[in-house]
Amino acid sequence: MSNAGSWRIWRILLLAQIREQPTRFLVTVLALALGVALGSSVFLVNASALNEFGLATKRLVGEADVRDPWSARRFPRAGVCGPGTRGVGERT
Repeated sequence: MSNAGSWRIWRILLLAQIREQPTRFLVTVLALALGVALGSSVFLVNASALNEFGLATKRLVGEADVRDPWSARRFPRAGVCGPGTRGVGERT
């Protein structure tokens, strides 16, 4: 059976179903539309919640939005020592 023939049979059966039970067909289409809308809304709410959680975490941790490239040269990290010196917390 060709592709055009199968589409023709499918169309005939669908139209017969709509003619016999139009309310059932409308309820089915409405249920599908509501399901797609619900799935989309859950996706959007989840994305928004994850974004807000990330922003709140960034605010609590205190991560800077802009970094000064010269601050690493002026203020070396604690525990980084030059040759011949003891590091922070080393025992003698």
